[in-house]
Amino acid sequence: MTKIYNSYREIDKDLKDGRFHPVYFFYGEDEHLIREYEGKIKRAVHGEGAGGGLMHETFYGGEDPMVEIVNSAMTLPMLIAGGSKKTLVVRNAERLAKNDVDILVSYVDDPNDSTILFVSAKGFAEQRSKSPLKMPPGKLKGLLNSSAVATFEKMKEGEVKNWVVRRLRDEGKTADPEVLDTIIDFLGGDLSAASAVVEKLIVFLGDDQRLTFEDVENMIPDLKVHSVFEMSDALSLGDAGGAIKMIEKMLLGGAKPVELLGIIRWHFVRLWSLKVAVDGGESARSAAGALKIPSFALGKYVDQINRISNESFREILKKLFETDRLLKSGSLKEKMVIDKMVLDITSVMR
Repeated sequence: MTKIYNSYREIDKDLKDGRFHPVYFFYGEDEHLIREYEGKIKRAVHGEGAGGGLMHETFYGGEDPMVEIVNSAMTLPMLIAGGSKKTLVVRNAERLAKNDVDILVSYVDDPNDSTILFVSAKGFAEQRSKSPLKMPPGKLKGLLNSSAVATFEKMKEGEVKNWVVRRLRDEGKTADPEVLDTIIDFLGGDLSAASAVVEKLIVFLGDDQRLTFEDVENMIPDLKVHSVFEMSDALSLGDAGGAIKMIEKMLLGGAKPVELLGIIRWHFVRLWSLKVAVDGGESARSAAGALKIPSFALGKYVDQINRISNESFREILKKLFETDRLLKSGSLKEKMVIDKMVLDITSVMR
């Protein structure tokens, strides 16, 4: 029997109430969130902190034989407590050959009640029907017939912010709105990067309940304003060597390339917004207040917007968009992508 989840809250409620389905089929663009729900289901079945042991297995589409996957789904370990269920995960189902999909669909139509199978796939198929449900990638449409189905589109920045609020609340933590805005601004609404940062902050807070701006700066020193200015100053001066040196320092300090890109994008978007406001006749101080630019940093912001032309801003933002695309495609090494971005931006400034 098919179950369509229309929201993440519906999934959370089912798991909280102990309502499980024999087969889950989750797919879409947001791999991080899909993996998060894979973990939630596993923990809901086996308990918090439990690894699953013999009662859990993970397979990969296109790598592990489908016969082995189905045999595992149909077979239980000999040492099993009464009422326990086995969890089985199949990732990257979009890589399955048609014959393997047919075998999997046959199992899904008549699953083992003692096994919970979680199948995930990346992406969506081209939408050709009028159905409000986005179709799964490849040849996986048959899995929709007898599964609990959820689709995962990329979160917008506001949704990522709400996710951060929920994650903090789950741990009994809160944060001021400007702190949340800073995290999202720095990371450009990237859920994976936001998740990594929030997990660090939760550990850092310990027994403290309220997350402050100082906590963010102290826990993630390479996101500090002065570091951003040193790097952006070098970029806006066309100093490729200085920018790369600063970036390498930040990477060695633990910053991830996707976080680094978020920092640079956050800074230049804010610079551009300030320039547009000032060119439109608004005072720099008034515009800075609306953009939440710290008063101590305003002088440096003004220096930079006076140094960068409108055309250069447009080219820089294009380069940042291209860098984001290259990082997510995985076609080049991340450090190579960042170095290329530096050379592209500094060439615009010459």
